[in-house]
Amino acid sequence: MYDVLYDVRPLQTASRLRGIGTVTRQLIEALSRVDRENRYLLLRWSRRPSPELALAPDFAHRWLEVSRCPQRHLGWLWDRVLLAFALSRRAEVGHFLSPFDLEMGWPSWGVIGGMRQLVMAYDTHPLSGSRDVLQGKHRLLAPLFAWMGGQLRAAAALTCISHTTADDVHAHAGVPRERLHVTPLAVDARFTVRHQPEIDRFCARAELQRPYLLYVGGANPNKNLPGFLEAIARTDVPHVVLAVPSSARGELEARAGALGISGRLTFLSGVSDEDLPLLYAGARQVALPSLQEGFGLPVLEAMASGAPVVCSDIPALHEVGADAAAYFPPRDVALMARVIGGVWGDADRRAAMRAAGLVRAGAFTWDACAHKVMEVYRSSC
Repeated sequence: MYDVLYDVRPLQTASRLRGIGTVTRQLIEALSRVDRENRYLLLRWSRRPSPELALAPDFAHRWLEVSRCPQRHLGWLWDRVLLAFALSRRAEVGHFLSPFDLEMGWPSWGVIGGMRQLVMAYDTHPLSGSRDVLQGKHRLLAPLFAWMGGQLRAAAALTCISHTTADDVHAHAGVPRERLHVTPLAVDARFTVRHQPEIDRFCARAELQRPYLLYVGGANPNKNLPGFLEAIARTDVPHVVLAVPSSARGELEARAGALGISGRLTFLSGVSDEDLPLLYAGARQVALPSLQEGFGLPVLEAMASGAPVVCSDIPALHEVGADAAAYFPPRDVALMARVIGGVWGDADRRAAMRAAGLVRAGAFTWDACAHKVMEVYRSSC
């Protein structure tokens, strides 16, 4: 039996609303169901709302509180210094889940008492320096992200959410392959096929016009939303729902206005955990036009909800979608429009994709992910 420190602080920041928050929550809840080998020390900030977690009643765990950096965006440096002392002789393994977060970090040079440090790797977008990821003032952070990438080499092991991410971490950060362990993500059980009356009530309450094509995600440059809107302008899709952060709406509305498709778009922000599965279930199809991804969780969420998926022809999305999705080259707007329109207008094809998607999504479970992570804990001690 080992003492495992698990960092839940991403659930105390804005990351709780993003993929990192989903992974942090779902993985520890799954570990609480399946792990009877280890004891857990859950790391959180003091004087901040504590994360609400659905942990199994017999899960062996306790909490460890540490202070948060007074200067929020210097947390990565604060933790490099102070966590080494705060975590002294606390655990054999420490699992940190937000490697490029400016609000937090991990003591990368080691902890007194020899705690083996594991880091969750989602993607290497900040390391590429690509304008698909870093634009404007964020490009000034490129040297810092490069330094953070170098610190990954100090970790005993990395749990990578896909083979694509593992390949990229090896290529961009120079982490030896023997320290890279692929632990694919999964889909929450709340994403499932819903009864039509339930979908109808949700769409009426949300004032959504149907049928609609759905995009769920961020609006960072790698998400390729300007190209996606240009492709939509070339189709006859009447209604497109964009579930994006409210801060992105102004720029996207301006782009849509220039393309003459403003009347076809509906923006949703702050969609609740209860409504998101219904939003997917009500869609005629779901699109993910990203230029780069580490995994592509919306693909699984859509498939589990019974929605056909059209997405970018990039390695990470192929890993997730396999033969159950339809693909397009994300930089070819004309071909993107052709694939989106082709699936939109073909009911038989959508039915086949829906059936294949349900099977594909069923192959990914959080309990399976937790078992793989436990194997990494064992091999790291």
